[in-house]
Amino acid sequence: MSDINFNSLKDKAMDVDPDIRFMALEDFRKSLENDYALSTRGSLASQLEAFIPILLRMLEDQNPDVQNQAIKSFEPMVKYLTNDGLLTLIKRLYSMVQASNGKQNGSSNLKSFTTSIPNMALRSLFAQSNSRDTSDFVSDKLSASNYRFDVQLSRSIMNFLIPKIIETGKEASIDSIELLIDIIVEIGYVLTLRELHSLSVYLVHVSFTEAGIISKKSIVALEKVINLINDPHSIDLVLDEINDTESRSNSDNKLFVKFQLYSVCLNRGIAPSEEKITQIYNTIYSTIDIEKSIEEDQEDENELDFDLILQENLLKDEALGTLIDLTTKGFLPPANGNQVIDLLKAFLNYDPLNANDYDDFDDDDEDIVFSDDDQEGNDGEENDGSWKLRAKSAMLVRPLLQWFPESLEVLSKSILPILPIQDANDQVVIEAVKAAISIINATPIDKYTHIQAIVPLINASLDKLREDQFPIILKLIESLNRFRRIELVEKSFKCFQDRKIDTSSSIDYLQFFSSILNSFENIPCQILEQIVSVLSKNLEDKSFNMIAQSVECLTVLFNHNDAKEVPSELLQTVTDSLHSKVMNSKKYTNELMRLCIVALGQALSNGLSVSRKDILDTFKSSITLEGTCKTTIEVLNKTFAGISADEISPDYATFIIEKSSSLILSNNENISLGSLRIMNQCLQKYPALELDCGLILPNLIQSLKNSSKSLYKHIFQSCILLSSKIFQSEQLRVELLQTMVQLVNDGKVNVDDSTFYDLLRISCRFENGLFTYLERNLDINLLTSAKILAICVVESNNEAEVIKRKEEFFHYLANNVNSPLFAFPIRFLGYVGEAVPLEDITVDLLISLLKNPSLTNDANIEATATALALIARNDVQSNTPILLKAYTSSENATVRNGLLTSLGSVVDSCNALQSELIWKCIFNHPVEFKHSAIAELRRSGEILGKVINNSPTGAEKLLQACEGQTNLKAVYLILVVEKTLLNSLEGSYANDALLISLNQFAVGWLDIVNVDIRQIVVGNLLTGLHNKPSCILPNLKNLILPKLFQCLKAEEAFKKTIAMGPYKYVIDEGLEIRKLSYEFIYSLISLDEGTIQQYDINLEDIAENIIQQGLCDDQSDIIVLACINLVHFITHHQQSAASLLTRDNGSLFTTIIANLNTQLNKKLSVKASAQDTESHEERIKSIVKLSKKFNQVVETFYSENIELVNLVQAWKDYVSALKVKFLVYYNSTDMD
Repeated sequence: MSDINFNSLKDKAMDVDPDIRFMALEDFRKSLENDYALSTRGSLASQLEAFIPILLRMLEDQNPDVQNQAIKSFEPMVKYLTNDGLLTLIKRLYSMVQASNGKQNGSSNLKSFTTSIPNMALRSLFAQSNSRDTSDFVSDKLSASNYRFDVQLSRSIMNFLIPKIIETGKEASIDSIELLIDIIVEIGYVLTLRELHSLSVYLVHVSFTEAGIISKKSIVALEKVINLINDPHSIDLVLDEINDTESRSNSDNKLFVKFQLYSVCLNRGIAPSEEKITQIYNTIYSTIDIEKSIEEDQEDENELDFDLILQENLLKDEALGTLIDLTTKGFLPPANGNQVIDLLKAFLNYDPLNANDYDDFDDDDEDIVFSDDDQEGNDGEENDGSWKLRAKSAMLVRPLLQWFPESLEVLSKSILPILPIQDANDQVVIEAVKAAISIINATPIDKYTHIQAIVPLINASLDKLREDQFPIILKLIESLNRFRRIELVEKSFKCFQDRKIDTSSSIDYLQFFSSILNSFENIPCQILEQIVSVLSKNLEDKSFNMIAQSVECLTVLFNHNDAKEVPSELLQTVTDSLHSKVMNSKKYTNELMRLCIVALGQALSNGLSVSRKDILDTFKSSITLEGTCKTTIEVLNKTFAGISADEISPDYATFIIEKSSSLILSNNENISLGSLRIMNQCLQKYPALELDCGLILPNLIQSLKNSSKSLYKHIFQSCILLSSKIFQSEQLRVELLQTMVQLVNDGKVNVDDSTFYDLLRISCRFENGLFTYLERNLDINLLTSAKILAICVVESNNEAEVIKRKEEFFHYLANNVNSPLFAFPIRFLGYVGEAVPLEDITVDLLISLLKNPSLTNDANIEATATALALIARNDVQSNTPILLKAYTSSENATVRNGLLTSLGSVVDSCNALQSELIWKCIFNHPVEFKHSAIAELRRSGEILGKVINNSPTGAEKLLQACEGQTNLKAVYLILVVEKTLLNSLEGSYANDALLISLNQFAVGWLDIVNVDIRQIVVGNLLTGLHNKPSCILPNLKNLILPKLFQCLKAEEAFKKTIAMGPYKYVIDEGLEIRKLSYEFIYSLISLDEGTIQQYDINLEDIAENIIQQGLCDDQSDIIVLACINLVHFITHHQQSAASLLTRDNGSLFTTIIANLNTQLNKKLSVKASAQDTESHEERIKSIVKLSKKFNQVVETFYSENIELVNLVQAWKDYVSALKVKFLVYYNSTDMD
C-alpha cells in the first residue's frame, strides 16, 4: 500500500458528514495494522503525533459510531510512536479522563455510564498482550499483537499515573480502578516491591471504603498486584493491612470484603506465615460458629428472623469459600483438620428453614421432594442462602482429601453417608456427587465396606429423581463400578424402564453405558438389550458426534463376553445400520465410517449372530475407498486371524488378495504393510485358489524394488506362498531373481533376514541353475553372498562345488593366506559347515589359520572368525573349551578378537559351567589397558554381559567384581557389561536393583583420569536415562550431577599437543566426554515436570553450571551445545530461568553477560579453514539465539529492584552491541 495521506485524512476527519468521518478513521486504523506500515515506522511517528489532537477531539464527536471508531484508532498507533510521543499521549488522555470525572452535570459527551470515553481510549493503549507471562515478545519484532513497552517507557508511565491514581484524599472512581488494572497487567513488571506494597495498601483501603462495582474492581486490581509479588513476607504485610483496615472500618459488609481479600492473597499460592494462616483460619471458624448454627437450627421456624438468617448465611458462604481456598492451596494447618471435618458434618445438611427434613436423614427419605425451581434456591421465596453453605461444604471435601489423604477413613465413614445427594438444589447435588466420587475414587478396591453406606442413598435418590437429574447420580454410580457391584446398575436400568425415561441422544447415558461395559465381565442380558436398543436409536440421530460415540460404545459391547446373549434380531438391526452408513459414503464423514468398520469387525471377530455376508460385503466396498481403506485392511487382518478358512468363501478371499496386491504399491507404508499381511493370511488359508497372477506377481516384485526394508519380510513371505506360480513364468522368475540379486549387492539384505533365505531355499527347488546364476551375478565379497551360495549348494546337494571351494581354501592356505580371493571360500565353507559337517574344515584348523602370523588381510581375518563362529556352534560343549584355550594362550590381539567373535556366537548356548569358565577366562585375562585395546575390551564386555544375563548368580558375581575394583581393564569391562545390560535387561525389581548398584560404582569411577573410561560412564548414563530412567534418577541429585558437573570442565590432562610441520596443534581428547555430558543434560531438561519434582532435580543448578563452564569453553562445539541446552531450559522452564536473574544476588547474571561477551569477542583466525569458519558461524548463531531467548526472560520477569537495575542496564547494553555487531545473524536467527 502507499503511505498514509495525512492531509486528506485530516480533511475527512473534520468533515461535516459523520459517515465520512467514520470511514476516514476506519481507513486510518486499517492502514496502521497493515504490515507495510511497519517499514515506514520511523517516518510515521511525527505525522501521527500531529494527527493526535484531531483524534482527541473526535472522542467528543456527537456521533457515537465515530466516537467508537476514534477509541479504536489509538491502539494501532502504539508501535509507531516514540516513547516521548506515547507518554505525552497518555498524559493528555488522562487529563481528559480527569475532566470527564469532574463534570457532574451537563450534557458533555465525555460522560459514560461505567467508564468514560477518554478512559476507554487510554486503556486501549495497554491492551497490547493478554499477559506478560505468556507473551512471545521480542524487542526487535514488533506487531499489533505483541508490541511491548520497554522498561524505560513503562517506568515513566508508572511514575506519572500511579501517584495520580492513588493520590491522598482523592476519591476512587471506576475509571481510575479499571485503568490501574490494565497498567498493572501490562507493565506492572517494572514496579518495585515498595510500590507494590503501596498499591496493595491503597486497594485494600478502597475495597473497604467503597461499595458496589468500585469495591469489587479494587479486589480484582489487588489480585493483579498480588500476582507480581513473590515474597512471603510481602504477602504477610498485605494480610496485616487487611486486618488493620477491617478493624477500623464501620462498614456492614466489612467481613465480606475481608474474606474476599483473604482469598486473593491465598490464591497467589505463596504460603503466608503460620501466624497469618492461623489468623485467617480463626476468623473463618469464628464467623461460621458451629454451635450457634446448631442452636439456630433447633429453634422454632416461626421465631427465626429470615433476613438475619439470609445475611448470616451469605457471610458464612464467603467464609467457607475462603476456607476452600486455604485448603486447596495446601495451607490448612494439619491440627485443624478435625475441626474442618466437624464443619462439614454441621453444614452438609444445614437448612434452618426446613430443619425437620434433616433430623433423621436416613429415615425420612420418602418425605423429600425434589424442587423444580432453579438452582439459586429452594422453596420459592423462602431462599435463605443455606444451599450455598451445603454446596461449599461439599466442595471442601475434595481439597481436604487431596492434602490430608489420611482423612479418607473418617470421610468415608462420617461424611460420605451424610452428603446431600438428595438435596432439593441441583448445585448442591452436583457438588455432593463430586465429593462422593472423590472419596470413592480414593478408596482401595479391598475397602468397599468403608463406602457402602452411600448405596442406600443412591437407591433412594433413583426413585425420586427428576429425569434431568439422572446424569448427575449416574456419574456417582460409574465411580462405584470398579468395585464390581452390579446391583446399582440393575436398579438404574429398572428405573429407566419403570419411569419410561428416554436415555437416547444423551452423551451422559452413553458414558454410563460404556462404563458398565468396561467394568463388568458379566452383565444381565436384559441390560444389554436395553443398551443395544438405545444405541440403535442413537445411530439414527442427526448429530454425527452422537452417532460416532454410539458406534464406539457398540464396539465395546460387541467385544463383551455376554454380547452373544443379545437377541440376534436386535444385533442385526444395529449392524444393518452400521452397514448402511459405510455404504452411504457421501453422507457420512470418513471418521464415522471408520468407526463403523471397526465395530463391524468386532461383531464378526467375536462370532455374534449377525449376517456375516453383509459385513464382508461392507468391507468389500470400504476397502476401495481412500478414506476407509487403511482401517478396513486393519480390521480384515484382525478378523481373518481369528476365523477358520471355511468361514470365508474362496471368491471373497480371491477378491481380497487381488485388491491387496494393488494396495501394496501405496505411498502409505502402513497400507502397504497391512495389505501384505492380509494377502499372506489369505494365501496361507487358501493355498489352492485359482488366482490371476498377471497383476499380483508384478506388483509384488515392483514393491520389492521400491519399498523400505521394513516390508521385505512380508514381501518375501508372499513370494514364498506364490513361488510355484512365480517360477512358472520365465519373465517373473528372471525379474524376481534379478531383484533379489540387486538387493543383496546393494547391502539391503542381512545375514539374519531369515525370510529371504527361506525364499532362497524354495527357489532352489524350482530353479536348477540357480547357483550358477547367483555365482555369476552376486558380489562375492559380501558375507551375504557366501551364505546365499552355501545355502544353494546345501539345498541342491552340490558336493562338487564344496570340493571345489575346499581346494581353493587349501590352495590359499598353503600359498597365500592374504589373497583377496581367500575370504570367499572361508565364508562359504563356514556356512556350509554350519549346515552339514565338514570333516576337514574344523575348529582347530580355523584357529590355526587365525593364529597364522602371516595372516594380515583384514577381510580374511574377519572371514576366518566368522567361519570359526559358524562351525563352533555345531558342538558347543566340545568347542567352547577349545576356543577358550586358544584365547587365553594367544598374545595377539587380532587373534583374540577373532576368537571373541566365535565365543560370542556360542555363549547363549552354553550351560552354567561353561558360562562360568567363559567369565573367568575373559575377565581375568591379562590385557594391558590402553586405547588400542578398547575394541577387544568392548567385544569381551559384550560377551560377559550375555553371561551375566543368562546366569542366575550373575548379579552377585558382577557386584563382587565391582567392590574395590581399581584395575582399569576390569573397570572398563564392567562398564561394557553395564551398557549391555542397560540395553538387554527387562524391567524388574531385581534387575533395577542391579543396575542402580552398577550405576553407583560407575559414577564413582568418573574420578579416574582416563578418556575411555569417562566416555563410557557418561555414555551409559545417557543410555540409562533413555532406556532405564528408574535406574538412573534415584542416584541423580546426590551422586550423578555433582560428578557430571566436573566433567563439563575442559581438563589439561586430556589435552595433547601434536606437531605438524612447523606448527603445533592442541587436541582436546576430553571433547567427546563433554559432548555426551551436555546430551545427558538436554535429556534431563526434557523430563516432565512430575518427574523433575519427584526426584528433586534442581534445574537452576544445572543451568548455573552450564553458564559458568560451558559458556567459557574454548571449543566451539561445546559453546553451541551449552547454548542449545540453555535455550531448551528457558523454553521449557521459564519460571526457573527467571530465577537466574537474582541467583547469588545477581552474580550469575553478571557471569552470563561476561561469558557471552568473551565468546563474541573471539576473532576468527585469518588462516582459518572452511571448517573453522563454519564452526565460528555456528557458535555466533547459537549465542545470538540464546541471547534473544534470554532477553525474553529479562523483559518478562525484570523487577526494578535496586540490586538488579544496573545489571539489567548492562544486559540491555550487551543486546544493543550484539545487534550492531552481528545484525545479519540477529535478524536471521529464529528462537524456535
